[in-house]
Amino acid sequence: MLLADRGYDADWIRELAMKKGAWANIPPKGNRTDPICFSPYLYRARNRVERFFNRIK
Repeated sequence: MLLADRGYDADWIRELAMKKGAWANIPPKGNRTDPICFSPYLYRARNRVERFFNRIK
């Protein structure tokens, strides 16, 4: 599973993740026209881990 922020929402990144056998859970940018599969629940978990690492720095 690939968890990334909105800045990494690109078709080539999603295709590369799929080729590697991973599912990309990236929130869509505002200008994306085709619908994508995105789980806000999993994205919250990513955010929690990121905040933890920022706290221990």
